[in-house]
Amino acid sequence: MSLPIGAQNCAQLADDADKQIAAGQYAKAKELGAKAVELCLASQDKKNEATAWNAIGLARLYSSDYERAVTNFEQALALDKVTGQKTYQVRRWNNIATARYLEGRYQDALAAYQAADLVEKLPLTSANLAVLYQRLGRFEAALALYREGHNRQGQLRPNEEARILVNEGTLYRRMGDPYKALASYAKARELYRRQAHKDGQIVVEKNSAIAQALDLKDYPAALKGFDQLVALSSSTNSKRELMQAYLYRAEIKFQMKDSSGAASDWEQSRILATEIHTPDELWKALHGLARTAQSQAAIEYETQALAIIEGMRSGLESRVLRPEFLADKRDVYDGLISRLIDLPQPPLERILELMERARARMFQDQLRRAVTMPSVKIADVQKSLDGKTALWAYWWRDPEPVIVWITRNQAGLSHGMTPQFPDQGIERLWVLNDGPMASKSMDTLPWKPGKMLIERFEISHAPAISILTAAQQPAKWLWPWKQQALAFSNPAAGRAELLPGDESWSQPNSSLNYASKETADLKRLLKGRTEIHTGADADKSYLSRAGKARILHIATHGAANEEEPDRSRLLFAHGQYLFLNEIYALKLEGLELATLSACETERGRFVKGEGVQSLGRAFLTAGARTTLTTLWRVDDAATAQFMRFFYYFLSRGETKAHALREAKLRFLRSGSEWAKPQYWAGFVLTGEGFSPMGRVVTLPQILAAMACLVWLPGLLMALLRRKR
Repeated sequence: MSLPIGAQNCAQLADDADKQIAAGQYAKAKELGAKAVELCLASQDKKNEATAWNAIGLARLYSSDYERAVTNFEQALALDKVTGQKTYQVRRWNNIATARYLEGRYQDALAAYQAADLVEKLPLTSANLAVLYQRLGRFEAALALYREGHNRQGQLRPNEEARILVNEGTLYRRMGDPYKALASYAKARELYRRQAHKDGQIVVEKNSAIAQALDLKDYPAALKGFDQLVALSSSTNSKRELMQAYLYRAEIKFQMKDSSGAASDWEQSRILATEIHTPDELWKALHGLARTAQSQAAIEYETQALAIIEGMRSGLESRVLRPEFLADKRDVYDGLISRLIDLPQPPLERILELMERARARMFQDQLRRAVTMPSVKIADVQKSLDGKTALWAYWWRDPEPVIVWITRNQAGLSHGMTPQFPDQGIERLWVLNDGPMASKSMDTLPWKPGKMLIERFEISHAPAISILTAAQQPAKWLWPWKQQALAFSNPAAGRAELLPGDESWSQPNSSLNYASKETADLKRLLKGRTEIHTGADADKSYLSRAGKARILHIATHGAANEEEPDRSRLLFAHGQYLFLNEIYALKLEGLELATLSACETERGRFVKGEGVQSLGRAFLTAGARTTLTTLWRVDDAATAQFMRFFYYFLSRGETKAHALREAKLRFLRSGSEWAKPQYWAGFVLTGEGFSPMGRVVTLPQILAAMACLVWLPGLLMALLRRKR
């Protein structure tokens, strides 16, 4: 049965509109799409009407008219729901997500991809979600999704498969393999050529030129390629591609020492990015202009770039997206801070605030439970310090760090590993590390002739200044019916229960026999209620009680995964693992100290703008006020003795930082093998280290007090009678 003439024309026009998009003729595509909609409405052909609206949306998407493109995709989606076209619904959701992604609205893009998956799980969504993860620095997660897409190629259109190959190639570039990237681009180029997809060919050529320039350093060839791309993008009226061609050509010219040519291209890119509202390219263009400008103009450009970055980040509500958002933007903070430091009179407060804004942002958001970040004032920091405490805020500026130091009455800027500052009367240091400093122990840094830092100061680390200014006063008393400690040690696990790479943990020589002694000593030293789970009883389920204790002590095997931070882990009984990503869900608001007495609990991937993604950082984010963690692999016997010293001083009412320093000095001055820093310098205290634990009130003390209250009236009466 043949279709009515109107319906035939409706379907044909919708198909023609799609073809015009592939040819880069967006105005023609919108014109044909509008005619198709009119005919489809007349013939009540909702299926092809949806195709026509989608074509109009794509034409607007490629013309950078994102809001109206989303409206058109939503119109197509509504019709697809009426006709029950699930696969097309998924495509519309993906198009909506793409528009939001190009606007820099990453949270909205994620929501659209999730909506697509709820309709039907298709490789198209996985491939596009990989692009989002890639933009936010989550490379391993993105690569896993690309591989999943290759295994299901039959479900993809040729242009969709080509787009995946382009994105995968870009990922390989970022992971340091330009040859694999060029191979992916070559496959994509062939697919686009077969489809006569002009816009796709532009994208492939652009990315190939980027690889040649930035990775293979063949600047003349790359410059020639970008010259062609500028001309080609101009002919298709694709403002987005033209903007990016200018952006990358500027980088090539800058590398070739053509600063004026680079500035001209970055300015063209800035104009186009402003016109089509693409914040991610706009901040890059502004950052580029800063690199070619004189001091004051450069500061202004960098300031504008940072305002855009902060605005983009404020829209990210998900922990899935946030951790690595600032990773490729740290250069902007670095550039502005460096320029301010080099001024004749560096503005110390502004420098400190910029340092804070580029440091541990996910942690700070969790601490404040709000996205808006307050200003950092030196006066406010000083109010949080007593006369015996100083703060050192490091900022890595190759080849050495810069330090903003603050005491109760003074503040200043210093260069080098340790600052020159008035240390008279100072006994305690808050340390905020950065860059390579994050994986090094502060204890052994030299301080005065023949002295290490630990011999002079108590040291507590902090991910950010906000942990100092937001510190809460701990409870002063712990009653006998309240739990003081929850402890785990030496979990029993067979080889078959362990993950690949962890099998050695089941060997007899890897047994943590001293860990059991460690928790036994802890129970003996602490005066309050202590619950211990060891061996086969060291079950992960007991962690649900951690938020009701003051101290959580875990003496087990641990491993840091710097490639995939969420795979960093602690071992519990019978092959149960506590992974880093699970720690965030723990309810630890009542926990004053989490001691992770295992290997590498303060190690992990270093993410620019966030810091080390360690197990210890995760416990702080989950609510623990302080953590005691390790920078490297630690010896079982030495660790047990070290913890005995630490808890001995802690039980006497000392602060956590004082107890840690005393334990370290006992080792340092022991005259034994354990005096070497490898046995004690790897223990790191982070958080509210200068506050003591609440004093324990024991049941005998309460009974004694009650007895006094009972006998006191009689004693007073007897004394009164004697006076008479």
